[in-house]
Amino acid sequence: MSIVRGFFSAIFAFLLTINLVFLGIAIAVNSTALNPDFVVSEMDKLDVYYLATNQMKAQLPTAELPIEDAYLTQLIDKPPADLKP
Repeated sequence: MSIVRGFFSAIFAFLLTINLVFLGIAIAVNSTALNPDFVVSEMDKLDVYYLATNQMKAQLPTAELPIEDAYLTQLIDKPPADLKP
């Protein structure tokens, strides 16, 4: 009977350990990546607007900008005033 008890104790200990690991990961993800306040504060620290404008300007052709591309450059340089997180 003690062999069966030891076997089940080992299985339950293993399952408990696996559950605790996954629970820890779930709590960490929930308190960071899934938390809107955390995401907004990290986006404010990163200055996403500056990074996005640089990427958009890099994708525009540099030789002789047509009228449409010049208009796009003006839109990229002007920050949006009415956007809120």
